[in-house]
Amino acid sequence: MSHWLEEAEKHRRKKEKGSQRIQEKIARKREEIEQNYRDNRESYESFIYKLYDFVDRVNELPFEKRKDFGKIEGRKKTSKLNNQLNIFSSSIRMKRRKKKGNILPTLKLHHYKHIRVIFVNVSRHYGYIEFELKDHILRRSRMKDSEKRGSKEEKDNKEHSSEDQEKFHVLYNYPMTSLNEETGLEIIDWLAFKQDLNNCNFYNTIPEKSKVYF
Repeated sequence: MSHWLEEAEKHRRKKEKGSQRIQEKIARKREEIEQNYRDNRESYESFIYKLYDFVDRVNELPFEKRKDFGKIEGRKKTSKLNNQLNIFSSSIRMKRRKKKGNILPTLKLHHYKHIRVIFVNVSRHYGYIEFELKDHILRRSRMKDSEKRGSKEEKDNKEHSSEDQEKFHVLYNYPMTSLNEETGLEIIDWLAFKQDLNNCNFYNTIPEKSKVYF
């Protein structure tokens, strides 16, 4: 029977070996992304520039033209993969009536927040970018005075913890050869709640087997 010290050292070596494999995998993925970006930088940057331009144009419209969603947010975010990540998001507030009670059911009015987010970054697969989309409808809970004094993070957790939620989350690769003004406008239409995702070519032209759902 092995001594506990030998077992502990064996476990440590196994853990270090696993960690090394993970680091090597991340390094390989980063290299593939960087190669893809170097060779296709012009196409990717041109498309991202269009998206930010469309966002600015939408946000400069008179309020009555965008009163439902307010503004579209756009920002660049650094990542350990150096994949040129850009995030675009929007939201609207809505109301729904839901049946409450079994004996004498009533329709109670509830407040919801409908959130749409698209993550755009360079893929590890050559000639492709990566789209990650989230479309969430979250019921908003009225907080007590004691809860209102909590941090913003605590408030967000309270809002997102409701059982009454609808969540859609998908990830897929999209060919850079299809990045054009029409694709950018479709993304803006979706973020502005002018178009459903199933009607957008940047989503419905991708085979289902190529999409990863969460």
